[in-house]
Amino acid sequence: MHLDADLATALQAQGHHLDPPWHVNRLLMTGAGRAAIRQAHESSIRAGATVIRTATTHCAHRHLLSLGLAPGSGTAWMVHAAAGIAQAAAHPDTRVAGLVTPGDPEDHEWLVTELCRTGVDLILAQDMPSTDEALTIVKATKDRPVWVSLRHGSDEEAERTIRAHGAHVIPATGSPDPR
Repeated sequence: MHLDADLATALQAQGHHLDPPWHVNRLLMTGAGRAAIRQAHESSIRAGATVIRTATTHCAHRHLLSLGLAPGSGTAWMVHAAAGIAQAAAHPDTRVAGLVTPGDPEDHEWLVTELCRTGVDLILAQDMPSTDEALTIVKATKDRPVWVSLRHGSDEEAERTIRAHGAHVIPATGSPDPR
């Protein structure tokens, strides 16, 4: 399995500005922006990616609310749009990973729930700063695989703890560690 290229880098190479506080979320708001995200996903697949990540790096519930989006359907729409774009770009042999990045652990459960509602193939807890934060995501995911990468690499104890909860540890290569 091979992870896709960094979405933000691909979009910036297309000439898109991903300035805070909106980042990629601004592109999710327009048809042309969604087409650009899909094009970036499709380029990654053509380059050999077998797993593409949703554009949900900045889709924590509190972040979306801070942008002025309506609670409930307004915030959930962003997550569903990001997942839908990845799913539309995916080939039958491509897996879509619902991406959860570091942040407030209280937001993780909401994001995982919304990602699971979209039908993503797996949840990717990427670049987690601690085992505890990674486990928050693992425990919130009920019905699909979870892959975890740790920010500062992993140690034997962290890997054992994550695996004990049913998740896979993702090494730098982007493939699940079969242990």
